[in-house]
This record gives sequence, C-alpha cells and structure tokens, in this order.
Amino acid sequence: MKMYRTLLHSCLFVVVVLFPCIGHAKQTNTLDKKFSISLNSSYNTEVTPYRLTLCGSYYFKKHQLALGVGFHPFFEKNERVISGELHYKYFMNGMDTKFSMYVMASLLYMNRLRSNYHPVSYNYLFLQGGYGFQVRAFGGLYLGTSVSAGTFTNSRESEHPLNNDYDNKSLFEHFGIHLELQANIRFRF
Repeated sequence: MKMYRTLLHSCLFVVVVLFPCIGHAKQTNTLDKKFSISLNSSYNTEVTPYRLTLCGSYYFKKHQLALGVGFHPFFEKNERVISGELHYKYFMNGMDTKFSMYVMASLLYMNRLRSNYHPVSYNYLFLQGGYGFQVRAFGGLYLGTSVSAGTFTNSRESEHPLNNDYDNKSLFEHFGIHLELQANIRFRF
C-alpha cells in the first residue's frame, strides 16, 4: 500500500512541475506532415532488462504517432520475446526547435515464451504515460530521452501436466505498476 501511495505522490509531483511548462510553452512554427524512423532503447522495470525498438513515426503539427517492433538481445537461448508498441507524443513548443519537450502516452504488448521442460508463455499489456525531451543534433537527426510510469497486466499459460489450473492466469486478473526509461535516436525526413 505504501508503494502505491509513493507512486501517486510522485505522479502528482510530476504533474504539478510540468503544468507550468504546458501553459507557457512557446508557440513556434510547426511542421506540417513529416515521417521519421527511430531506434529506441528502453529499460522496463517489470519484464525485460533491455529492449531495442525500431519505430516508424508520423508527425502532424505538434503531434507524433509512432508504431514499433521490439527486439530483445539479452535473453537466454531457450526464450523468445516478441513485442509491439504504439506511442502518442504531444510537443508543447513544437518540433522544429533545438530543444523540444513532450508528454507521451504508450501502449505496449509483449509475448514471452520460455521453452524449457514444460513450456510457459507470458503475455503482457502495458499502458503508460510520461514526459521527455529531444535535442536536434543537426539536419534531421534528433537525440531524445523519456521517462514514463504506468500500469500493466499479464497472463500466464503453462503446459505443466500436474498443476495446470494453478499455474494459469488470464489477462486483467492481476495488475501492477512499473517504470520505464527510454533513450532514442531519430532521423526525420
């Protein structure tokens, strides 16, 4: 219970700190319609220690919508992980400045299969929100970072013959909280 209260206080603190930034964001000329490709590296506190994601993004004025596929390089040879992500970002002072801040919302899906003596499959669904910034290095190259927190649910399916009913659980039966840190390099064209 104390952990939930601490997370709630942290989220309220972030909202209070970011609210003046949203209200006083400098209005600049914004891009019309653009596309980009990015490579994101992220650290998720719940499932994977490290994930690489290749994303394609569509920009419209101060909004960005990104769709990506995740790669998980640091798993054991008897595991397979597949993931997909959908991100929405709102750039408060536009995207064509040297330093751009944004707020974001993300939906992530992850499937993890452990192929040991009795295979076990896990499905994770994450819903999170956060904030970040990006810096224009030169031309269409951008470097950025973000932090987000949210909730997740997972399911587990086991093929163990003795305690199959005990091991299995369905999606939305259990909820938890997590934190994700992300760094990215983006090329906009």
